[in-house]
Amino acid sequence: MRSSGIILGVLVVLAMCSMTSMALNTKVYTLSENNLSINLTSGFQIVPDKSTSQTDGAFTQGFTIASSRSKGMAMLQINDVYDENMKLFGPEFISQTWITGVSIGASLLGMNGDNSNRIIGNWSATDSVGNNVTVSTMSTNNSLLSAFGKTAEVSNWNIGGNKYAGLVSFFDKNTTRQIIGTLKLS
Repeated sequence: MRSSGIILGVLVVLAMCSMTSMALNTKVYTLSENNLSINLTSGFQIVPDKSTSQTDGAFTQGFTIASSRSKGMAMLQINDVYDENMKLFGPEFISQTWITGVSIGASLLGMNGDNSNRIIGNWSATDSVGNNVTVSTMSTNNSLLSAFGKTAEVSNWNIGGNKYAGLVSFFDKNTTRQIIGTLKLS
């Protein structure tokens, strides 16, 4: 009888120990620090926005690219998508959604309500790993954006994993092509 009591006691202790050591698992999202590099001629500067944001399933950081020697400027946004539903749709959907958002935002900045901010053409550039990137040319006539130029070159492309670069460039096509072709995260 005494041995069965000892065995029962050992089983109770083992059961309690196994309960306290059960592992709990869940996903956690973190930001990782990367180096952003773009090879441009002298006179260009890249200035990060003061803060990062987390909205709609992505971590986002914005940058402004300007030059003291070239006409124009560019707004760059790096997005790290973590939303599982967004990832299901794939890179093409994510990129097109971003471009549509820029186009809608530009239309809201229109002064005459005449839908002047529309896509008027497309062309292609090659990113730093050799993939084709579609660049949409958007008219900025009659909008607040026209202060930067008559057109904006708009693109969004996957730069590795779940990271995307979104670009609104008021530089000429060669400079825009150079930004897309040399942008790297490491």
